[in-house]
Amino acid sequence: MTQRDDSGVLHDVDFVSETLGWVVGENAVILHTDDGGDTWGYQHAQGGSEVTWNAVSFATPSRGWVVGTGGRIAFTGNSGQSWRAQQSGTTEQLNDVFAMDASTVWACGMFGVVLYTDDAGSTWSTKPIYIHNEGYSNQALYGMFFASTEVGWVVGWPGRILKTSDAGATWSLQASAVTAQTLHAVFFRGENGWAVGEGGTILATKDAGQQWDPQYCDTVYALNDVVVDSDGKKLWVVARDGSVCYSGDSGDSWVIQGTRWTPLEPLASPEALPVPSPEAQSSVARLLGQWKGSLVGLPWHMLIGGAALAYTDWRGCLGIY
Repeated sequence: MTQRDDSGVLHDVDFVSETLGWVVGENAVILHTDDGGDTWGYQHAQGGSEVTWNAVSFATPSRGWVVGTGGRIAFTGNSGQSWRAQQSGTTEQLNDVFAMDASTVWACGMFGVVLYTDDAGSTWSTKPIYIHNEGYSNQALYGMFFASTEVGWVVGWPGRILKTSDAGATWSLQASAVTAQTLHAVFFRGENGWAVGEGGTILATKDAGQQWDPQYCDTVYALNDVVVDSDGKKLWVVARDGSVCYSGDSGDSWVIQGTRWTPLEPLASPEALPVPSPEAQSSVARLLGQWKGSLVGLPWHMLIGGAALAYTDWRGCLGIY
């Protein structure tokens, strides 16, 4: 792999199996692994070297999308061997993308932008968010999750949680009890859901969002992402300082896991990352999942903000943004 001095923040990760995954970030970086992260290679998408890719989502091992600044969207149909730019119809920054299947994909971003395609991105249409008694929303949106082709949620600023039950034709504002914090991510298991954001905010619902209640992890740092295991009991939330909030009881109680993150010197290339011992690799739990939540094995370490963080405890997680 050719070394490059990217030294930028990595924003998102998506794995479709224990071995096959992608990471995206600043300076047009798309990194790909097919061996669970033991080695990484660069991939290139049309969009220019100045683009920041904010999110990545794969529907299958071969078909995936990245979204980023300037309304840019790129698509691959061959596992990233080549990426093709798609016309989004907007120049606003896109912050998240969610691939429901090989054809149905959603994206969201600044100024209330929500995009939708049902033809794998050959055409993208906008889904304006109109809120009863408020009008059209132009608030920034940072995260999204779809439970089906009809039902989904988007979250953003200021503490906004919006739900659609008709594939984006209409949206309802759900009371989050948070009015001054940005929400970064949302995740559902059935009717149980969690949203996380600035100031250590964790919100939980047991009724598909009719009521959201706060949960507490002892941190004031921004929480950037949330992953939930298949039975909805174990949760991991990643914080901006590199720590991880963990719950084994659906969020009723939380503990901080972060004491074994080891900051290393900034590296010019993932090729220079140290390799954990076989014992450490074998002890890393099957943890971090794609948006749809299937857990994958991560016996490796990642770059965060241009610096390497090695994690050798029995759980690992990725803190990004």
